[in-house]
Amino acid sequence: MQDQSLEERIRDLEMRFMRQESTIEDLNDVLYGQQKEIDKLGSELERLKDRIKTGAASIIRDPSEETPPPHY
Repeated sequence: MQDQSLEERIRDLEMRFMRQESTIEDLNDVLYGQQKEIDKLGSELERLKDRIKTGAASIIRDPSEETPPPHY
């Protein structure tokens, strides 16, 4: 009787471990995706800061692409 109880406890612990392992893998995938997004946004921020430092008239378009105001 005691052996069966011990086997059930071990089986329960193994199941918990497998669920935790799966959860950790899922969290790792989410974390990896978030880090990629953070890296992408950081690169974009640096690019925009460089454009502002160079005095670009617009951070959206290149000055050669800007259309003149309507009164010209």
